[in-house]
Amino acid sequence: MRLALAQINATVGDLDGNRGKILDYLSQARAAGAGVVVFPELATTGYPPEDLLLRPSFVRAAQDSLEEIARESDGVVALVGTPWFDRDLANACAVCAGGRVQAIYRKQFLPNYGVFDEHRYFAEGRDLVLLRLGDTSIGTTICEDIWQPGPPATDLALAGAQLIVNLSASPFHVGKAEEREEMLVTRARDTSSYLAFCNLSAVRTSSSSTGTRSFSTTQARSSRAHPASRSTCFLSTSNRPRPSAGACATHAGASSSARGRRSRRSRSSSSSPSQSPPTGRGEPSCPSSPSSSRCGSR
Repeated sequence: MRLALAQINATVGDLDGNRGKILDYLSQARAAGAGVVVFPELATTGYPPEDLLLRPSFVRAAQDSLEEIARESDGVVALVGTPWFDRDLANACAVCAGGRVQAIYRKQFLPNYGVFDEHRYFAEGRDLVLLRLGDTSIGTTICEDIWQPGPPATDLALAGAQLIVNLSASPFHVGKAEEREEMLVTRARDTSSYLAFCNLSAVRTSSSSTGTRSFSTTQARSSRAHPASRSTCFLSTSNRPRPSAGACATHAGASSSARGRRSRRSRSSSSSPSQSPPTGRGEPSCPSSPSSSRCGSR
């Protein structure tokens, strides 16, 4: 399977500009023969969108922008970081394949320290999402979800994930790239799986992101790092055959670390978008393809 990690420089609030960058790199990845392309955390809006997320019109516009991206996903599976509203607002990874959004993974561990205040805007996710591409099972995580050992990464591995991807927008400090690389290799060993990490590339007044892409295995590691202002696309090929079908999303149930947790986010109208969730989309399902795997709950 050929995997593309699209390290883009997303501008906070520039939905049109960010969508243009995502579509450009999606096209490049497809032309290079990638089966999957991974984008950073909140790539559609830039990170951190902060109080823009308190505007229902902005959240609706971000979801409309995601729909436009999904329509261009024929021939490649795109994992796109985006805000997603469905009863609560989530920091999410949208699985785009076959011209539509196939599944949504919601970030489980929301940082609330230093420059982060994600509990102000987002509700914690509870479910795992496991994707089947041909014979390969892929688990999705977002940033802090894999900073510590244990779930959701270990739960994904127990559910059968052979590759775990992580969408990130981790700020820069001296030595951060080396710390992250060591951590990713440790997680790959913990889970006996491949692990792919794609970080946002950006410089803002409050912080700058590390601009790192990494592909780790239990035996070896390969990583690339660039200045935080540079957008690049890194291709990695595993020894697994490229899948012949689109993505199939399987909801693997609640992570053991998230079971029983209540959302800490208030549902008051002052801090939550009040629009209804988009219509016309039911539960994620497999694209109609004779060679796609059947979806099933674990």
